[in-house]
Amino acid sequence: MFSDVIRGYILARNSDAAVQKAQNAMQRMTLDFTYLKPNDATGSENSLTYNMTLANTSQVTIQQSENQITYSVNSAPYVLTDGVKAGSLTFSYYNSYDAAAVNSISSSTSMIGLNYIMVGDDTSQGLSQSYATRIMVNKVK
Repeated sequence: MFSDVIRGYILARNSDAAVQKAQNAMQRMTLDFTYLKPNDATGSENSLTYNMTLANTSQVTIQQSENQITYSVNSAPYVLTDGVKAGSLTFSYYNSYDAAAVNSISSSTSMIGLNYIMVGDDTSQGLSQSYATRIMVNKVK
């Protein structure tokens, strides 16, 4: 019985950590994408590169590397979050809210959808939580 309590505590701790990491990553991408200008970006289903509007000299690339989402600024990579299911980060691009998604960004893109699955640091725990949202681009001018 005592081992079940400890296992439950560890699972809850890992779950809380994964949720916090996922929310921090989502918040960072949401902030950046709000300022993103589609004409200054190239994006595919698995990566997005854009000029950071708040610091005109910075080029940012977001992509997945194994179990991490990386945020590279001028080719210097930083870990945005880890504990991500391999191959789960995807981007979708929309010309309007009710338009069909496409796999690359264009000058008429008005929204970017992103999706990834958090599995936590210890995949043996069975944690799997999907995160998805759509973000209006070029909203703040």
